[in-house]
Amino acid sequence: MSEKKLKPASLPPAFTQRMKAMLDQAWDDFLLAHEQTAPVSIRINPLKWQAAFEEELPIDEQVPWCKEGFYLKVRPHFSTDPLWHAGAYYVQEASSMIISHVLQHISIKSPVTALDLGASPGGKSTLLLDHLPKGSLLLANEPTRSRLPALKENLARWGRANALISQHRPAEIAEAGLLFDLILVDAPCSGEGLFRKSPEARREWTPAQAAFCATRQAGILKDILPALAEGGFLIYSTCTYHSEENEARVAQLVESGLEEVEIPMPESWGVSRKTHGYQCYPHKVKGEGFYFALLHKPSSSSTREEKSPKPKNWIPVTRRQREKIELALPGLAAYALLENKRHGLFALPKELAPQASLILERLPRCRPLLQPGHFKKELFFPSGISALQPACRQNEHSHELSREEAEKFIRGHPLPNHQDKRGLLLLSYRGLGLGWGKGVEGRINLKK
Repeated sequence: MSEKKLKPASLPPAFTQRMKAMLDQAWDDFLLAHEQTAPVSIRINPLKWQAAFEEELPIDEQVPWCKEGFYLKVRPHFSTDPLWHAGAYYVQEASSMIISHVLQHISIKSPVTALDLGASPGGKSTLLLDHLPKGSLLLANEPTRSRLPALKENLARWGRANALISQHRPAEIAEAGLLFDLILVDAPCSGEGLFRKSPEARREWTPAQAAFCATRQAGILKDILPALAEGGFLIYSTCTYHSEENEARVAQLVESGLEEVEIPMPESWGVSRKTHGYQCYPHKVKGEGFYFALLHKPSSSSTREEKSPKPKNWIPVTRRQREKIELALPGLAAYALLENKRHGLFALPKELAPQASLILERLPRCRPLLQPGHFKKELFFPSGISALQPACRQNEHSHELSREEAEKFIRGHPLPNHQDKRGLLLLSYRGLGLGWGKGVEGRINLKK
């Protein structure tokens, strides 16, 4: 399915006037780009991708600023693709993948604690998880409650357990006294960079709305800045061209004491240098409108000390519970298994438990990503999330599905049990976990 072409007249008049003044002679090229079909791109999951998967996707050329990013020749039906459901790749707009290049420039070597402040639906969080050094912890925060399910699902598919999910306002995170070595602020904006792909973005845009977004962004940055550790980095990004939402906000950060960092940018990429930060224009890059900037907080002579609190709400599971969990999910032997009386069982890599406990105790609406399952009386039942975690794979219970069977699983239909396997089964497609089923005579029932 291709995108509908955008008629020039459908661009908001006030937007057209401003962009003509900004781009001058490049306006015609900008307008022509908006009459073209938007490119389709994916980012593959280094943890799950196999070269053989390319036979199932119309892979074209590589996104120049992201080695895991690829354009597709045509847009497939992602919602019915088992590889997408298993987390082999993420559908992400190509321009936003340039955060990968920013992270490579920072070149973080030691484990860090990172924050994605407005994380849903999860594209940039999964990108952060791919680039952070081993032993790092990511807090994927989404202030809007209705957007949390998409974030949880996409991070679960990605298969990395070194993440916490939270639903807090920026001020609440800073007021909790938490400090982060890296903060990504992909700010809510007027969405001008999405005009080619989104009729809704064009309809909702007004000069007043753009001004409101700028004010809102200023407040977000002011609120979260105290949570940036000395020596830490802040990445600011939007999908708009509006200077009040872009350069003016970076100028605000510079005035507050941060230092803007220059990022090497090959000329062939077509990325434009602005007074502050960088801009992707659809007539210059193969992607949509996207703005980004990198800032650094200078270090002082003071030392940073953070003591992990003794857990009150997060208690290690009993030895008996751990034995039953590990019997079903042997890979969790290397994980800290925690129980929250209100919210159930959770798992984290053991080495992350101390720093995670600090965040969990201070942020009441925060949970580890991985919920391994639940107990019903004395029996343990693994969760759907656990099937997507490579650490939870278990060959003795696995059942490989054909493409047709995997698509039936996605639609929620029972599966045939040709091999007459009984009991709990890890259902997989091309070696990647999709979910759980229970083998009975003649069929496999899906477990939710």
